[in-house]
Amino acid sequence: MKGSTMKEQRPYTFFEAVLAGLLGYATVVVVVAVIDIALGRPLFYTPAALGRVLVADPAPPGTIDAGAVLAYNGMHLLAFLSIGLLVTAVARFVEFHPVFWFIAYFIIVSAFFASEMTFTVIDPEEQALSWWSVLLATAAAAWAMGTFINRRHPRIWQQIEAAKGGK
Repeated sequence: MKGSTMKEQRPYTFFEAVLAGLLGYATVVVVVAVIDIALGRPLFYTPAALGRVLVADPAPPGTIDAGAVLAYNGMHLLAFLSIGLLVTAVARFVEFHPVFWFIAYFIIVSAFFASEMTFTVIDPEEQALSWWSVLLATAAAAWAMGTFINRRHPRIWQQIEAAKGGK
């Protein structure tokens, strides 16, 4: 890796991005399932409610429809694979250009708040999601993906401190 260019590492970055995306996706799935069970709801209550919004399913609230669950999970997986690509690309860029660390910070904070706002307004009828459950799931996914990326790129923090004029 040392001395190689960003272009030479592209396949590695794609594999890393897929792993990061899958990790974020799986984390949210587990957190949402635990929340649903803790609230006494059926296991797929939240994915079904959000899936009904995606496919405009007129089924009554509380109905668990396999098509709606699959639609939501498919969209959710694609979204997290995209997030994995973005986060990995930003991490790679910051690794080679640490002076731009603030761009990574801005993207991460913006994505976090965008997910909060999006999922708290798309489900006004069923209230399958509360602000705290979205916050918890998003924070858990951000932590899981961030920990994974940090372990894959341990030099980033040292380089950012050096670019900021620190150590």
